[in-house]
Amino acid sequence: MSMFIGHKLELSEDGYTLILKLDPNMSFAEFAREFEHGKNEEDETLYERIHKYVKRNFSNIKIGKIKLVVGSLLLLSIPFSNMAAFANTPSIEQGVNKEIINVKLNNEIQHYSENPFVMDGTAYVPLGEITQSVGGSTWFNNESKTIGVNKGDKKLAFIMGSSTGRLNGDSIPMPEHYIIDNKVMIPVNFIGEILELDVQWDENTKTVILTTKGSSPSLTYTVQAGDSLWKISNKFNVSIDLIKSTNNLTSDIIQIGQKLSIPKKTDSNPEMDEDTGNMNTYIVQSGDSLWIIANKFNTSIDEIKGTNNLTSDMIQVGQKLIIPDPTLMEPDPTTDNVQTYTVQPGDTINAIAKKVGTSPENILKYNYMDSDELLSAGETISVSAYAPRDYTITPGQDPVPLRKGKVIDWFREGQYLIKRYDVFTITDVDTGLQFKVKMMGGYNHSDIEPLTSADTEVMKQLFGTWTWTPRAVVIFHDGMNIAASLSGMPHAQDTVANNNVTGHFDLYLSNSLSHNTGMPSEYHEKMVQKASTGI
Repeated sequence: MSMFIGHKLELSEDGYTLILKLDPNMSFAEFAREFEHGKNEEDETLYERIHKYVKRNFSNIKIGKIKLVVGSLLLLSIPFSNMAAFANTPSIEQGVNKEIINVKLNNEIQHYSENPFVMDGTAYVPLGEITQSVGGSTWFNNESKTIGVNKGDKKLAFIMGSSTGRLNGDSIPMPEHYIIDNKVMIPVNFIGEILELDVQWDENTKTVILTTKGSSPSLTYTVQAGDSLWKISNKFNVSIDLIKSTNNLTSDIIQIGQKLSIPKKTDSNPEMDEDTGNMNTYIVQSGDSLWIIANKFNTSIDEIKGTNNLTSDMIQVGQKLIIPDPTLMEPDPTTDNVQTYTVQPGDTINAIAKKVGTSPENILKYNYMDSDELLSAGETISVSAYAPRDYTITPGQDPVPLRKGKVIDWFREGQYLIKRYDVFTITDVDTGLQFKVKMMGGYNHSDIEPLTSADTEVMKQLFGTWTWTPRAVVIFHDGMNIAASLSGMPHAQDTVANNNVTGHFDLYLSNSLSHNTGMPSEYHEKMVQKASTGI
């Protein structure tokens, strides 16, 4: 039986958009398997099925774009001309061990629309964005399915999926590369050589460090509001004295807009280690957590993580941490009168920063984001000052999960306490049953999935049958119990494998919004209030 049950044509600027309707009886897991490889190795891929469908039914008209839908839900939208190329390019199977990593270029963290990753010991980065970041350009030929990279006198061209390419006309071997969400992911060592970048790897922070070959031993930094020499020295990992001597400064006073030359690390200018300037060095002890250490030194978890380039809350006994001086920490200028920006499809943090005239670091800081966090289209972010945020609950204040939680406003506090990829425990208020979930995303509310099949069984026991009717629950995360409301209807995207349910569930905090109406839900709000009383 065909996976397509119908179609619709819409006239567009580049021909027709073909909307293919998928069989609603097909599960999302089945669709994912079809999308990647077909059910068996000899089966046709989704791309091949679409090409056959177009050739059979629309050979006499120009198809510019393909959209796949189930009911009113859009699953995929892609230029039809790209699909043949994608069909020949290796894809990455679900469940393959990919480790998300960071990339620094000339001491600045890069923020790509597709996360760089390590797989089988090789680091992959998005080809177009890394090329653009060093002043190069890429091009794509629809007819030959060839992609090209131009940077200075270097000209690389290769057919997507091919094992050979041409560099300045000479044949060269091409490493294996992949297509993920319409992005070509390529080994960083290979493209780094083409783009004349030195490539290093920092195992401690899981960071690829890229430096432009032959670049100046220093870079220019423009002083921003709230900057101090201590902050700048920490940002670029050089000492205050070295910045002062390089710029002939006789005091620690700097001005907004002032341009400073920041020396880069050389043999004669090593990174700060034992001499930590205006900071303390602390050795992690047994029983320590970031929350305990932050309280001990009157600082914050985020400040410790940022200072030490930590990408998670995990620390090890004996680990050396640099503790920022709280007297030099920037006050939190939270205000309700901040300039905001609504994220558009395809936006990256770098692109947004350029649009609004600020830095990517400010975007992350203003929205309490880690460098590896992603943005969602439709999300509203702050771009001029810290996003409004309440502080009604403290990490670490509760030692165990409870059946009663604190009412937290989703937009002013909740979205910064539970984030994408977090794993936490949910307790049902009425029964006391508990299960673990993983947050897959969400900006109007939290979208979660049960972590294992055993967690799914607990949910089935609670709801009896899958239903949109919510239950009062309490989230336990980082030593906090938060009042919430959980619907019992799996739907749409699915990211957690082997948990015996397809789709995700809606988890509301106070004042969370519905995707359908864009308004708070009266039913969810009642459950949140119930969870706050435990009755």
